[in-house]
Amino acid sequence: IFHLSTHATETDSVSKMPSIYFSDTSLNINQIYASKIKANFVVLSACKAGIGEAIKGEGVMSLNRGFAFNGVSSILSNLSEINDESSAALMNNFFEFLKNGDRKDLALRKAQLELINSEDFTKPCFWASYNLIGDTKPLFEKQTNGKKYLFTILGLLGILFFGIRTLKLKSK
Repeated sequence: IFHLSTHATETDSVSKMPSIYFSDTSLNINQIYASKIKANFVVLSACKAGIGEAIKGEGVMSLNRGFAFNGVSSILSNLSEINDESSAALMNNFFEFLKNGDRKDLALRKAQLELINSEDFTKPCFWASYNLIGDTKPLFEKQTNGKKYLFTILGLLGILFFGIRTLKLKSK
């Protein structure tokens, strides 16, 4: 997972290309094309990271395209301005659902519903701009609660044992 939580624009004032900004530098779409990113999933938690110029015969020239060109199979980005606080809350929930084995699309939906049901971030401007493209498979296997299954089996064996014992006592 490659997660960037920063600022982005659909057209940089210098390069005139989609760019993502860090404290001391920026990275534009051509630099992303030229990089060797080794990630299955990129999260661009940045304003307008999924927006770019639509070019006839090519498609949308956004940061998403640069990462997809590098073989990234799933990209989560934003289509509008985002709020820092709601973005942090959504991302925390999203990664928690991913960690529990949910598919990426389901984890995003659940995280968005958490915000919708909160007191502070119910409006769509806080959660609706997130756009998932590509592979939606889970990143992690669902965690099963082994103790739960163990106690269920032991409970059933106990009921079976005492049931058989009770039947034997009644038949005597």
